[in-house]
Amino acid sequence: MTVRTKGVAFTTGRLRNIGNASVRAMRRGVRVWLEMVAAESQAEVPRITGNLANSMRIAVKSSAPVLGDITYQAPYAALVHEIPRPAASNGKWKYLEDPFKRLEPRIEQTIADEVERAMKEAA
Repeated sequence: MTVRTKGVAFTTGRLRNIGNASVRAMRRGVRVWLEMVAAESQAEVPRITGNLANSMRIAVKSSAPVLGDITYQAPYAALVHEIPRPAASNGKWKYLEDPFKRLEPRIEQTIADEVERAMKEAA
């Protein structure tokens, strides 16, 4: 009886590739969802000079588990976020929290769509 390990090595390699592809796909899904939140947030952020809106950053961590965040880096961002009526602006308070809450139910499906796409490509 002869045992050939070529198939096992090939299968192990494929599984590793699929695992890596799924993690990359989850990160893409998180980024897609964060970009959806960011787009809505940008529509709601108060604008006087535009500095606050321009200070927004999206980051998806390259380490496991899959994590990402949206930040407004202007020094006064948190203060503006918490003021109920920003004076002399056309935006609103809770300009990040509200879009996050509205879109939170879509995060799992967004990530699942990206993973499914990656699995089809890997097959």
